[in-house]
Amino acid sequence: MASQPEPVKFPLPPSPVAYDTGPQLRALITQQPVTRVELPDGSAAWLVTGFDEVREVRSTGASPVLSSTSPAGCSAAWSRSSTSP
Repeated sequence: MASQPEPVKFPLPPSPVAYDTGPQLRALITQQPVTRVELPDGSAAWLVTGFDEVREVRSTGASPVLSSTSPAGCSAAWSRSSTSP
């Protein structure tokens, strides 16, 4: 099993341009549509930004509480994102 990437600190820095997606979020959307993040209190969460990945998670009817290793109902997306650099 591939090692999981380090969680991204969340919230992400704001965009320098008002009402624009910041460069860090834009990179996550295109490169890692399912990303483990670390919240300000140190707890872990999942940031799911890919359209297909959000639909997959929502269509399972699963609880919004996701596992510590992969988002419920999102195994394909997690497999892709967990092997990303």
